[in-house]
Amino acid sequence: MPYKIKLKSDRKNLRANKQDLCYITVEILDSRNNFVPYADNLTNFEVKGKGSIAAVRNSNPVSIESFRKPYRKAYEGRC
Repeated sequence: MPYKIKLKSDRKNLRANKQDLCYITVEILDSRNNFVPYADNLTNFEVKGKGSIAAVRNSNPVSIESFRKPYRKAYEGRC
């Protein structure tokens, strides 16, 4: 059963110059930290500080959800 999320960043440092970009992967985990591959939970995104969200996606090839909204349903346990 989905319990929490894990965030993975492709970078550790960013410059606050509106030119740097970082990809964050969200994984849905159960209470024992196991990946939940069937999870399709709605996930909300928020950035605090000088950054902003450029787009949000989930790898579902038939999804019609907007890339511009700060939320997305997980697909196969990831966003």
